Amino acid sequence: CTKLKYINNLNSIANAIGMFENCTSIESLPSLPQTLISSSNMFSCCTMLNYEGTLKIPRNLKGAQYMFDRCTGLKCSVDFSDNAVLEDAEAMFTGCNNIKSFNQIPMSISDIRSMFCGCWNATFTITKLPETTNFSCAFQNCYKLTKAIAIPETAKTVDSMYSGCKLLSSAVKIPDNVTSCVSIYSYCNKLSEVQEDVLPNNSLGVDATRAFAYSGITTAINIYNNTKAVEMFYGCNDLKTMANILDGVTTASGLYNSSGITNPNEKKLPDSLQWIDKMFANTSIEETINYIPASCSSVREMFFKCSKLTKITTEFLTFMANATLSKYNRQGTFFGCYAITDPDTYSNMKNGEYADWFNI
Repeated sequence: CTKLKYINNLNSIANAIGMFENCTSIESLPSLPQTLISSSNMFSCCTMLNYEGTLKIPRNLKGAQYMFDRCTGLKCSVDFSDNAVLEDAEAMFTGCNNIKSFNQIPMSISDIRSMFCGCWNATFTITKLPETTNFSCAFQNCYKLTKAIAIPETAKTVDSMYSGCKLLSSAVKIPDNVTSCVSIYSYCNKLSEVQEDVLPNNSLGVDATRAFAYSGITTAINIYNNTKAVEMFYGCNDLKTMANILDGVTTASGLYNSSGITNPNEKKLPDSLQWIDKMFANTSIEETINYIPASCSSVREMFFKCSKLTKITTEFLTFMANATLSKYNRQGTFFGCYAITDPDTYSNMKNGEYADWFNI
C-alpha cells in the first residue's frame, strides 16, 4: 500500500496482524479500537505514521509484537493505563526514535524483549517491570533513560538490557537467577554508580561478556564463581581499579583490554583462572603480573601493544622459562611492547627461543 495516506477508522477490529505492514505512505493514525486483541506487525515500517495527542493502548490488546516497529514518524506519548492484559510486547516500539514518553506498562507482559529498543528520545515513568524471564534489549539505546529500573528476581537473561543508555548514571543489581548478562551496561558512558555485588552470584554460571564495555564504570566489583568475564571492561577508560575476581572464575580473556588499568599487580589473580589471554592488551601498564595463576592455560596477546610496558617481572620470566603452553596460547604475549627497558634483551628474546611470545 505505497499510496495509502489516511485511515478513516479502525472500529470493531479484533485481529489486525500485519494489516498495514510496510505501508510507508500512511501519515496519520486514528484512535485504536478497544476491540483490538492481536496487532502483531500492524504498522511495522510505517515510517511516515504519526498520531496527534496521546496514543492509548486498547484495554483488550494481548499480542502486540512489532506493532509499531520502526515507526520513526511517531512523535506522540504512549499511555498503557487502560490495559492490564498485554502479554507479547516483543519489539512493540523498537526503532521508534521520536516517541516522546511512556508511562507504566502492564504487569501482565510475558515477552518484553526489545520493547523499547531504539526509542532515543523517549522519557519513561516506569517504576516496575513485569515478572518475566527475558529482558534482552528491552531499553537498549534509550538515550534519555537516566535511571535503571529494578530487574525482577524472575529474570534469567538480560543481554543488552540497558546497553547504549548514554545518560544512565547508576546500575541496578542483576538478580542472582540470571545466567546471561552480556553487554547489559555496555556503552553507558555516564555510568558511575555501580555497587560491588552488581553481578549475579549463582552455581549455574553467568555469561557476563562485555557487561560493562565502553561504560563509565570506575569502581571495583566482585566477579563471582563460574562467571565468564570475557572483555567485561573493554574500553573502560575511567576504570583504574581492578575487580575482585573470586576463586572459581576460569575465564577472563580480554578482561581489561583497552581500559584505564595501570597496575596489574594491585590484586592477586586467583589460581582458578585458566584463560587470561589479552587480559591487559592495549593498556598503559608498565610491568607484567608478578603472580601467574596455577591453572593458567593461555597468555596469548596478554600484553598486546602495551606501549608503556618496560618491565617483565622475575616471576613472569620464570613462568616463561617453565611454561608448557602451546605455541598458539603463548603467541604474541608481548607483541608491540617496544618500551621494554633493555632493547638488547627485547631483541634477543624476540628473535631467540622466546620468539613466539613476541610475534604473532
